[in-house]
Amino acid sequence: TGRDGRTLDRQVPMAGPAGARATIDLFQIDEAGNWPMELRVSGLPDLPAGRRYALWLTRNGKLADPCGTFRVANGRASVPLNAPYRFRQYTGWVVVETGSDEFLLRTATV
Repeated sequence: TGRDGRTLDRQVPMAGPAGARATIDLFQIDEAGNWPMELRVSGLPDLPAGRRYALWLTRNGKLADPCGTFRVANGRASVPLNAPYRFRQYTGWVVVETGSDEFLLRTATV
């Protein structure tokens, strides 16, 4: 169970270069079909003002659908995001800098 009483469905680990890491806590889907989640990130560089990171679902190694954007402070962030999608349609998760398709963090599967 999460800090706010939500039921944790599963955790999805992510890894990237230079020791960057993340975990996606996926909570139980709601009646509307939204998957609430919390993304916990460490090891990403702080970005200049106006720039941010984005969490995406991928299909066959390409960006498919976004789950939200975030910023880090001192390389770390813990942010609530959402995915109103059917995960069976996807093959993984990635973090990119917005406007880029270079994967900074990735998972092997959804």
